[in-house]
Amino acid sequence: MDLSKLRKLSNTREQTEEQQREAEAITPAPAPVTAPAPTSSAFCVQCGLPLRASAPSMGSGAEAWLSIAFGVILLLMNPTMLKFVSSKLFGTSFAPFVLNDGTEIPYPKVYPTFFNDLCITLFAAVLIVESIALVLVHRSWLLWSAFLLTICVTVLNLAYVVMTISTYGLPLISIIAVAFGVYIAIQQWANIRMMQARQ
Repeated sequence: MDLSKLRKLSNTREQTEEQQREAEAITPAPAPVTAPAPTSSAFCVQCGLPLRASAPSMGSGAEAWLSIAFGVILLLMNPTMLKFVSSKLFGTSFAPFVLNDGTEIPYPKVYPTFFNDLCITLFAAVLIVESIALVLVHRSWLLWSAFLLTICVTVLNLAYVVMTISTYGLPLISIIAVAFGVYIAIQQWANIRMMQARQ
C-alpha cells in the first residue's frame, strides 16, 4: 500500500475543510427573519387575539332609522300624553276627561289610561334616544343615559303588565315594550363594554 497516496488524500481533505471555513467566514450569515412588531391597536386589550381588519360598528344608520320611525309611529298612535305634557309646559289646550254624568276627571287620575299612555310614550322615547345613541356611539354619557332609561322604562312596562293583565286584559304594546326593552338593554350594554375596551 502506498502511504504517499494516503498523505495526499488527507492533505486534500484538510484543504477542502479549510476552504469551507474561509468561505463561511467571508459570507455573512443571513439575518434572522423576524415578524413585524404588532401594534397595540391590532390586538385585543383583554384577550390578546388579533382584531379583524374591519371590526363591526356598534350601530348603523338603518337601525337608527327604524328605531326613530317606530318611536314616532307610537307617539302618533298615542298622542294624549304628549298633549297633556304640552298643556302643562306651554299652556296649550287639553280636553279633560268627562264621565257620563258630566263629572270632569283630571287626566292623571284616569286609571289605567294615564299609566298606559305613560308607558307607551316612554317606550317611544327609548326608541328615539336609543337610535341617537346608535349613531353617536362615541359619547359615553349618551350610551349610559340610554341604557339607564331603557332599564327604567322596561321595568315600568313590566309593572304595568303585571298590574293590569288580570283586570283589563292583555296590554299588547307594553308586552312588546318589555320584550324589545330587554333586547335593547343587552345591545346597549354590549356597546358600552365595546367602547370601554377601545379606550
